[in-house]
Amino acid sequence: MLLELISKNTLIEKDQVLDIANKASISYARFTIPKKDGSQRLIYQPSMAIRALQKVVYDRVLDELPVHDACYAYRKGRGLKEHASIHRNSKYLLRIDLKDFFESITRSDIEKYCNEYVSKVFPLFNQDDFNLMINIVCRKDTITIGSVTSPSLSNSICYNLDEKISRLSGSYGVRYTRYADDMFFSTTNKNVLKIIQKGVSNIIKNLDYPKLTINNKKTRHSSKKNRMSVTGVVITVDKKLSIGRDKKRFIRGQVYNWNTLSIEEKSYLSGYLSFVKSVEPSYINRLCDKYSSQVIQEILRFS
Repeated sequence: MLLELISKNTLIEKDQVLDIANKASISYARFTIPKKDGSQRLIYQPSMAIRALQKVVYDRVLDELPVHDACYAYRKGRGLKEHASIHRNSKYLLRIDLKDFFESITRSDIEKYCNEYVSKVFPLFNQDDFNLMINIVCRKDTITIGSVTSPSLSNSICYNLDEKISRLSGSYGVRYTRYADDMFFSTTNKNVLKIIQKGVSNIIKNLDYPKLTINNKKTRHSSKKNRMSVTGVVITVDKKLSIGRDKKRFIRGQVYNWNTLSIEEKSYLSGYLSFVKSVEPSYINRLCDKYSSQVIQEILRFS
C-alpha cells in the first residue's frame, strides 16, 4: 500500500522507489554547523530523491499520527513564544536535556512503534510497508537531523514518554512541556522539581522505546530569584517574555553594522528580528527609535 502511495505521489516507478529506499543510507550529504559552545554539529542531508520519498511519508503517514499535547516543537500554531508562555506564571523551573535526541531513535524503536501504534492508525499496512517506511526515514540505523521526516516522527514516537511524564507532573501540580530534546517543568511550590527530576530519570530508564539518555551536564534548576529561560525566551520577574539582555546587545551591534554584514548574517538577523517581534514587540519599537524605522523595516524585509 505505501509503495503504491509513494509511486503515485512522486510519479516514480515502484521498482525505482524500492531501489532509492534500499540505498537511502548512502544517499546523504555530510556537513557541519557551529553550536553555541563553539563545537560543530554534524548534519546529514538526504538527496533530492530521498527527500521526495520522505515528503510523501511525512504528508500521508506521519502527519496522521497522534502527538501529545505537551509537545511544542515542529507543530503548526505552536512556537517558542507559546511554549514559554506555559511557564510564565511559575516561580521554579527545571530543564532536562535529552542527549543526541534524533540519533537515539533507532530502527528497532521505529519497528516497535509501527507494530504497536502505526498499525492501529493504518490497519491496511503490512510489514513490507513498515520496512519501506523505515528504510526511507533512517540513515543507517537511526533518524537524523537533516531529514524531512525526523521532527514529526520524533514527536509521535515520544507520545508514550510524554504521557508518562505528564501524569507524573500532574500528580504534583507541575506544568510539563517538551520542545524536541528539551523538557521543561515549572511550579510555584519549592523543592517539588527535585522529586520530578528523579521521577523523570526513572521513567526514561525504564522506557521500552525510544531508548533516550539524559544529558546531566545540561540539567538546570532556576527560579524567579535568578534567570528563568525557556528555549531561549526569558521569563522576567514581572512574568513577561523577553529575549534577554545578551541577545539585545547582540542585536544592537548587528543592526549598527548592518551594511557590512554578510548575506548569511543579514538573513539570520532578519529572521531573528521577526521572532523578536512576536515575543517582545516593544523592543522592536525601541530599535526603530534608535536606528530609524526605515532601517528596521529594511532588515525585516530582507530575504
